[in-house]
Amino acid sequence: MVQSLYLIFHWNYLPYLVSKKKGFSGRCRNLKRRLRSLGKGQVIMLAFSSGGRAASLVVDEFPDQRVICIGYPFKKPTVPDEPERYLHLSNLKTPMLIIQGDKDEYGGPEIADRYSLSPSIELFYVDADHRYRMEQGEWDKVTGKIDSVLANPGYRRNPETALSPV
Repeated sequence: MVQSLYLIFHWNYLPYLVSKKKGFSGRCRNLKRRLRSLGKGQVIMLAFSSGGRAASLVVDEFPDQRVICIGYPFKKPTVPDEPERYLHLSNLKTPMLIIQGDKDEYGGPEIADRYSLSPSIELFYVDADHRYRMEQGEWDKVTGKIDSVLANPGYRRNPETALSPV
């Protein structure tokens, strides 16, 4: 119902609904098409879960971009390891902030030890699960961190806060 109402008022939502039927690769193609249509200039992509995965797969093709991902899906809890979810992260050139819950079933505090991540990626942990059910103080940390990235046009990974739980 909400998607239908949103579509009525926002026709640009239609390609997203169509891309859901094309699967993950269709979402990546649509994201590339959308980024190309924006032309040159900086775009900061704010994504959640698989949206962050899609952004991380395409963003290096577009200069001067940044990605903020809330809850990157490193591993589905119910299936065997899927390296295509994370192998590309070791070579990512684009600055990316991953805000990850320390109780996230898709990857928690073990991320730093288990996965090889590019120096352009900063991990920022909060007290949350993958659905981000958390106290207001934790949301304040999330919004504060996002604000610091948005306020800094030259944002790059901060080695002092990267890979350390909050």
